Amino acid sequence: MKNGRPAPQKAETEEQRLACHQIIIAIGQDIETKPFEESGIPIRRGVIDAPDHSGIKDILGVFAGGDCVTGPATVIRAIVAGKVAAANIDEYLGFHHPMEAAKANGIQIPPCVF
Repeated sequence: MKNGRPAPQKAETEEQRLACHQIIIAIGQDIETKPFEESGIPIRRGVIDAPDHSGIKDILGVFAGGDCVTGPATVIRAIVAGKVAAANIDEYLGFHHPMEAAKANGIQIPPCVF
C-alpha cells in the first residue's frame, strides 16, 4: 500500500496467457477541481467532497460519484457510485422508483439526504 491505496506487486506465479474475445481497459482519471471549487463545490484532497449518498453537503440537487469523488479507482467502484447517485437523484426528484437490480447485486443505497 502507498498512501493508504493498493499498489501493484510482483506475483509469486508465472505469467499466463488467457484466451479471450475482448479486453476492456478502464483507467481512472484525475479531475480539474478549480472550476468546481470556484462554483462552491467543496473539494477535499483533490476530489469533490461528497458523502456516501452522493449529494453535496449544503447544495441541494447536486450529486457526484466515481473518480471525481474517490480519485482514480476501479470501474466497478464508479458503476456503484453511479447507481447510488441515480437512486438518490430519483428520490430527490420525488419519483421513488424501486432499484431492485442494485439491491439484487448487493449495492447498499444510502438514503437521500435533503
